[in-house]
Amino acid sequence: MSYREYIIKKYLEKMSPAGDLARDIRADPEFPVVTGTDPDSDRQTIKTYLSSRGACSGCMNAFRYTWSRYRRSIKRKETKYDEKNTESLLCNG
Repeated sequence: MSYREYIIKKYLEKMSPAGDLARDIRADPEFPVVTGTDPDSDRQTIKTYLSSRGACSGCMNAFRYTWSRYRRSIKRKETKYDEKNTESLLCNG
């Protein structure tokens, strides 16, 4: 799941800075698509993009918060995937 998909799914309906950011991202067809495969580069790509668009400090804070939540969600999915593969190997091997 890309960051764009994540923030829209989780925050679009929230009346908060994160929700404002989600709505802005949904409306922006040029927002960078990143999948979290290279977290440092992806985070920097989005930060640079937001800065180039004149993002305020509240927007940047919302990005930092939602990015950290996004990364945690990816790590949880990776852990679940690794656990399923380990169980499969143990049961079949």
